[in-house]
Amino acid sequence: MSPKGKCPWIELNGKVISDSHFIILHLEKHFNQTLDVCLTPEQQASKTAISRMLEDHLYFSLLHFRWIENFPLIRKYVLKFPFFLDLFLSPMLKSNAKKRLYLQGLGRFTRKELCFVTEEVNFLFIFSNN
Repeated sequence: MSPKGKCPWIELNGKVISDSHFIILHLEKHFNQTLDVCLTPEQQASKTAISRMLEDHLYFSLLHFRWIENFPLIRKYVLKFPFFLDLFLSPMLKSNAKKRLYLQGLGRFTRKELCFVTEEVNFLFIFSNN
């Protein structure tokens, strides 16, 4: 995690940059390159809207389904802490995920609402492939 508690993040020449948007801007400036130079204004607007929705909804939807709904499987097959560490760390990780979801907003959604949001994200993949 970055000092701001965000992922993704990079460290370049001793400077830590958080958030994919700011990472891209920093890398473009650092390497004197523009990634979206060939996009029309309409394409740029679509790219921005899609990436913002994916960053906001997809990540947190996956966080919910992985760390809240499927936590017993994550605990058993991914974390694999020794017994005594598991007693303390696993509940702490799940609690942290719940807190992040609540602060972001999706943690206040019902399961049905979360499924709907996740389904909407699938439409973005269909749209972006056309």
